[in-house]
This record gives sequence, structure tokens and C-alpha cells, in this order.
Amino acid sequence: MSAAMCIPPEIMSHITEGMNGSAAWYAYDTRVIRRNCSLFKKIPYIQTAIHFATMANVHTEFLRIIREEGINVFVNSEEHMTAVESAGFSGNEIVFAASALDEDTMRRLALRNVCINLDSLGQLDRWRRLFPKKPVGIRCNIGGTVTPRKTRGGYFIGKESRLGLTLDEIRSLKGDTAINGLHLYVGTDILDNDYFIECYEQIAALAGLFPLLSYLDFGGGFGIDDTGKRRFDIEEYGVRVAALMRSVSNRMDRQLKLILEPGRIIGGEAGYFICRVTDVKIRE
Repeated sequence: MSAAMCIPPEIMSHITEGMNGSAAWYAYDTRVIRRNCSLFKKIPYIQTAIHFATMANVHTEFLRIIREEGINVFVNSEEHMTAVESAGFSGNEIVFAASALDEDTMRRLALRNVCINLDSLGQLDRWRRLFPKKPVGIRCNIGGTVTPRKTRGGYFIGKESRLGLTLDEIRSLKGDTAINGLHLYVGTDILDNDYFIECYEQIAALAGLFPLLSYLDFGGGFGIDDTGKRRFDIEEYGVRVAALMRSVSNRMDRQLKLILEPGRIIGGEAGYFICRVTDVKIRE
């Protein structure tokens, strides 16, 4: 069967012209991208900002589409910063977090007034020397409070994860008025809403440590089932994460902002690899 047989006819009609023996490229069904953006935008919590994780796709046209849909961006490198700025994103439309972050990069990010989540006490010390009064977020590792799951790419919480401050390090910062956000990255390609919420509850429990906290950034990791048999339930997710945010906001006596960073789920099911098949071998 030709690979083209799985491509919707309305997409195929736009890509057949010009194919030759050496041509190969990706085609995207932009309706799927826009639909997925819309699903995340419908999360029933008023102070929600959706930031597409550009590690999944930093193509100019892709960025243009999500910008049209009211989606912001998350980046973890200066290369991607350049790409998203070229696409028109600026200031707090950009969230930045990276496990490697030197002083020169910090200065450039601070000038741009992007939302920054620092990954270590070392990064936080450098930030304070450079910008003693400038608020900043921190990336959290919730350790053993939840049983970590190995997801695509390894572990992203727990003792085997390289990301974020430990619980002891986070608690050592109690009362710090410069900490304005808590960030978590649970893992990659997760379909289980229970796991997300269980992890989020641990971050919510830390919110009271910081008197001027203004946002919780729950990262991404929303999964795509490669078999096509199961879809991530965004509607259920939205209801549950909104309820959690209302609960922690009530406890803090102010409304906290919710930040989410969906990546592969936005466009992963929209793309088709297009090429000419020149030979087929049937093997066991």
C-alpha cells in the first residue's frame, strides 16, 4: 500500500504536484493543529496561558499558525528564542527554562522581559547577583512524593531526574519574595490524567512557601498514542486542572495564573511524511 493512502484526500490534492524521485518532505493538516490549540484554549480556568513547547516544532509556518490561534511559546535555547522572536513573540508570551544557563544568557533574557524558570540553586544565585529584585520562577523536582514513571526520554521527576530543585532546596527558600512561579515537567507522552494531577498536587502543596507567588507552570508531556487506539482526554484534564487551580488560589487568597506547555500533541498527529516509494521488500 502506498504511504499516501493514509493521507486525507483534501491534503493529498495539494502535495502531489511537483513530486519527483528525490523529493521528500512533511505536509501538515493545519486544521488538526488549530483544533488542538482550540482544545487547550478551552480549559475552564480564567487565568490560563498556553505556551507551545517549541522543541516539538520550530518551523516558521508552524509558529505563525499557533500565534494566530492565541498560543504562546516555551523555549529552552537561544536558538529557539531567535526563532520565536522572528515569528513575532515577545515578553511574557515566552517562557524560558534550561538546565544550562550562563550569566550572559540571563542578561539577554532579562532585557527581553520573558518569563524565566531557573533550574538550580546555582542559577538562582547568579540571577540574584545580576538582578537582586527581579522576580523569577524555579523548576521543581517533587522527588519521592509521587512514584516516578519512566516516560519517553527517561525520568523527569525523582532521584534519577536531572531537572529542577530538590524538595529540600525548595523548602530552604521559604519566604523568598523574589520567587514568583513554580514549574514542573512530569515527563513525555503521558496519557494518564491521574498521574498528571497527582504530580500537580505536590507542586500546589508548595505554593504557600512563597508569599508573592503568581503562577504555577505545569509544563507539558501530553501524550499521543502511536497506535491510534487512545487519545489524551483534554476535556477531562481541563476540568481537573482547573479545579486544582481554583483550590490553591482560594488557599492563597488570590488567583494564581496557570501555565501549560503542550508540545508534540499540538502537531504530532497533523503531519505526514511525503516521499516516492521506489522499492518494496517483504520480509518476516
